[in-house]
Amino acid sequence: RIQRGIVILSTSLYAGQHENELVRTAGDVICTQLTDQLLGRRPTDAFLKKVTRLGEKLTEQKFPGTEHIEPPPILMSYSNDK
Repeated sequence: RIQRGIVILSTSLYAGQHENELVRTAGDVICTQLTDQLLGRRPTDAFLKKVTRLGEKLTEQKFPGTEHIEPPPILMSYSNDK
């Protein structure tokens, strides 16, 4: 419990000072999730919507610090041929 609290504290401090909105939103999402786990609460609809919006933004934009990462090729793709 203490370790989770320290992670919440350090993440909120880092994300709150960051200039990028995606980092701030991601920090808020993980802190909310960890707090809910710590208190035994289930995720709310608002939280799930926020996570979905964050995912949509991440597909449109690159997350800061990941520009140099090249995704690996799909090893087994699905074909439309039947």
